[in-house]
Amino acid sequence: LSAVSQQILAIQRGLIERQQSIELLGQSIRLHQNVGIFVTMNPGYAGRSNLPDNLKTLFRAVAMVKPDSKLISQVMLYSQGIVSAQQLSDKIVKLFQLCEEQMSNQSHYDFSLRALKTLLISAGGSKRKAIESLEGFSGSDILSTETTVLVQTACNNVLPKLVAEDVSIFASVLSEVFPGASLHQMEDEGLKEKLEQICESMFYLTGENWLQKILQLRQVLEMRHGVMLVGPSGVGKSSALKVLLKGLEKTDGRKGEMYIIDPKAMDKFSLYGVLDGTTMEWTDGVFTSILRKILANQKGEADRRHWIVFDGDVDPVWAENLNSVLDDNKLLTLPSGERLGIPENVRIILEVDSLEQATAATVSRCGMVWFSEDTLSLEMCLEHLFYSLQNEDILGDGRGIPAAQISFLDSMKEMLLVEDGHSVVFDALEFSLTRDHIMSPTRERLLASLKALLIQGIKQIIDYDENHPDFPMSGEHLANYARRWTLHSLLWSLSGSCSWSVRKQFSDMLVRSSGSVLPSGDEKSIADYRVRVEDGEYELWSDSVPRTEIESHKVVSSDVVVTTTDTVRHSDVLHAWLSSRMPLILCGPPGSGKTMILTA
Repeated sequence: LSAVSQQILAIQRGLIERQQSIELLGQSIRLHQNVGIFVTMNPGYAGRSNLPDNLKTLFRAVAMVKPDSKLISQVMLYSQGIVSAQQLSDKIVKLFQLCEEQMSNQSHYDFSLRALKTLLISAGGSKRKAIESLEGFSGSDILSTETTVLVQTACNNVLPKLVAEDVSIFASVLSEVFPGASLHQMEDEGLKEKLEQICESMFYLTGENWLQKILQLRQVLEMRHGVMLVGPSGVGKSSALKVLLKGLEKTDGRKGEMYIIDPKAMDKFSLYGVLDGTTMEWTDGVFTSILRKILANQKGEADRRHWIVFDGDVDPVWAENLNSVLDDNKLLTLPSGERLGIPENVRIILEVDSLEQATAATVSRCGMVWFSEDTLSLEMCLEHLFYSLQNEDILGDGRGIPAAQISFLDSMKEMLLVEDGHSVVFDALEFSLTRDHIMSPTRERLLASLKALLIQGIKQIIDYDENHPDFPMSGEHLANYARRWTLHSLLWSLSGSCSWSVRKQFSDMLVRSSGSVLPSGDEKSIADYRVRVEDGEYELWSDSVPRTEIESHKVVSSDVVVTTTDTVRHSDVLHAWLSSRMPLILCGPPGSGKTMILTA
């Protein structure tokens, strides 16, 4: 910024002396007499720096005061055609003040002037829709209609971002400010029906909480062009976006495109572009190239919806550059001096698990939808897992679903799906999530690991049937194998990142809840046995370790691997995850054999 002061000083001197052109960076630049330079700043934000003294002296400082929200609200309501703006502006400002005072302190909450402005603008549109739908509308109905519309708009604006404990507080605040008012649930029967059809085709279960979140997301996307989906991983944020985009396409016939970017996988220059200081040549980044492609409209992009999704942590390093994109300017200013406008059919969506690092400037510019952990129940996740396995072409050869796959899943169905609040997998997951892991466990990660191991078991049955066409696996053989392989999969997927003592406790719990019996009783755990595909029986891992013959001159060689019980069983589990193309983290102290197991 200190270097910039020299250029600004040259511009200011040129204006004072009324010069036609000035010298900037060795180039002669034509100077317009009406040019003005202004700096707006919020000192103290993360990712911001104060102006250096040599730059500060070139500007006159003007201190801004807190805006009069009531007067601004009144003017905006009048401009939106709200006749009773004087009474309603006091109420809506009071509603926001009480929300800020009484609700819990959350990083994604924003009850500032920007949020208020969004509510007031959408209230005008809602009133016009309400008047069009009413026949024989009279002047006496105006106040009640406007109040109803404002309450409904307040619910649409505030409810999507609230955590569970603040919903009841908002209900009491709403009834205090607008006597007799109650919370409005999102209703759109036409879209809801389409969403349910899409969910069925994608094997998603349409829980009421999750459907409400999708309808809330739709509402927020209509009000704001910048939206944040906030909540822990595995609560249905990405799925909600996919389902809603397809649902809107079915509703209005307008095609939608989604571009997913991980902003933390690249630096700021790869995201927004870079200007070569020597050649002054501009190179687009990932975000700018997408935006430019939409603006070019070479393949009918103007007729489609475009959602640019930033799926990753929001921090000032990259997110601050989006501030002018997310506010009313809708402009991305590039270092090359070029300015790209955001078209009406583009939405900027930020998908994050928390906003601890985000600045208030970024948060206040976005609409918010909060996804809590109970948005998706564990029962819904397990049913989705079962039906997706039932309809997945595991072999990928296009020959359809093998009979062995259906038979395996039928045999272990009662262990997976929840009945009367319990199932073996349900209890195992709840047990695992309460134990200490080397890395904090999430429901999504545990279920993904379980799915990969179950697929490995299904593949083994399919291979067995192909090798024994006259005697395919069936009856008791199949039932035993399916149950025992499920227990094996549960142990390694849900407690693989735990200590051996926790694995033993977990194994004992699995044996009890499933009613199984191990060959050696309580002395050993499920981790000590492998499941033989030949007969569906247990066999000790120690009995399946191959005998290793090492030539005398290779004994001191560093790449010789002596197979042990641990290398055999770990290789088996790792093979299942790697064949499903799952990313892996092998965690352990130096010299514990991590690299050796992978190379073995």
